[in-house]
Amino acid sequence: QYLVAHGDQPWRWLMVFEQLLIFLAFSVFLAFGGMAAIPKRASAAEAILLGNCLTKELVAQAKIALAIDFQPLSDVRASDKYRMKVAQNLIEKCYLELQSNIIETRVVNYA
Repeated sequence: QYLVAHGDQPWRWLMVFEQLLIFLAFSVFLAFGGMAAIPKRASAAEAILLGNCLTKELVAQAKIALAIDFQPLSDVRASDKYRMKVAQNLIEKCYLELQSNIIETRVVNYA
């Protein structure tokens, strides 16, 4: 199970990929907060990823599909474009972390 959560922001992002076998997604759950009035799943992006081998091209399609799932709100905390870009980047971050253990995308405790 893979989980990414950013709780330091005024909004929360959550993305969960489960049961990955050789990068074939058997079940995919993408949910984002701060993109709409209430937290919501990204069903169009999930449908693109579900049952397919995770490739760079497939991830690019899922990132585009977020525009079908969400019309982010703009407020004093973040613009709609910023919120969409962060959500898209989280999908790409997940893909990169699944591709290699060498790519460090997380803050690590060095103390």
